[in-house]
Amino acid sequence: MWWMPMVSFLDEASFIQLFVKEMEIPASLRVDLDSRLVEDLDFDSLQMMLTVELLAELLGEPELFGEELDLLEALDTVRGVYSYYLTRSSMPPAEDEVGEIGGSVGPVPRRGLRGALVELKPPLGQHYGKLYEIATATEVAWRWRYGGAIPSYDEFIRTFEAGVLTQLVATRLGHDEPVGLVAVYNANPMNKHAYLAAVVEPCLVGSGAGAEAVALFCGYVFDVWDFEKLYLELPEYNLKQFASGLDRYLKLEGRLGGHSWYGGRRWDQLILAIYRDDFVCWQGAPAGERSKAHVVILDKDATSQPATVVPSGERF
Repeated sequence: MWWMPMVSFLDEASFIQLFVKEMEIPASLRVDLDSRLVEDLDFDSLQMMLTVELLAELLGEPELFGEELDLLEALDTVRGVYSYYLTRSSMPPAEDEVGEIGGSVGPVPRRGLRGALVELKPPLGQHYGKLYEIATATEVAWRWRYGGAIPSYDEFIRTFEAGVLTQLVATRLGHDEPVGLVAVYNANPMNKHAYLAAVVEPCLVGSGAGAEAVALFCGYVFDVWDFEKLYLELPEYNLKQFASGLDRYLKLEGRLGGHSWYGGRRWDQLILAIYRDDFVCWQGAPAGERSKAHVVILDKDATSQPATVVPSGERF
């Protein structure tokens, strides 16, 4: 089989317009190729994941990581995303992407455990050292179950499965070293709910890799168990990582005032929930439509107009 390169690409202006529309960038923000996704457009981990999935949809590729290009380096500016799109569009497919794809045997979760950035695997003994390193890293320890405290390695191993129904490590595609962990704990089968937790190594915080790991894991959990919803319990300072999903994929169901202490002040503890029906609806939508699934718009004026698209060379 031979391959013919694509001859039709989205030009800069068309790509920016599509990106602004699908990512629902508010009108108050001006967007050009030099716009930085995090610093200028205030993207959180969920929006970075949706950017990855939009690229995968445009390119017709389920996986975007490759030795030729580093997607996480591209996801810095709109120019980087557009350059990645152009470069991948002109590359021949990998050998294992050519030809017929056979069916799989037995029940398989709808999205499986492999995404565009990461894949999920059962934790093994050789993973514990790296997982301990991630869980106690200064940059993320305060986000994880220990609330900033540093447990001994023995304590970490002893409590690793305490109250856990199931947990999987997240790795980069084609690699075995963990970059994160996702877990379901405190399961209540009678009332059909459980709690969800996730952590990723510091260099991937906000990249979308953690959000994708959670999405893959939720698909797996909802496929295997009949939970109606999964709770996330977190201090308020953790909300910024996925604030764009609040009232969309995440429902705020409780707030414990001044529940935790960190950084010299008290913080509320938030109880969020991911509902099965909302997740299945979002999961089945095209990548570009996922930011609109089950949206509860609190301020219509802030989202009814698209962001201003600034042509190349007219950066303000």
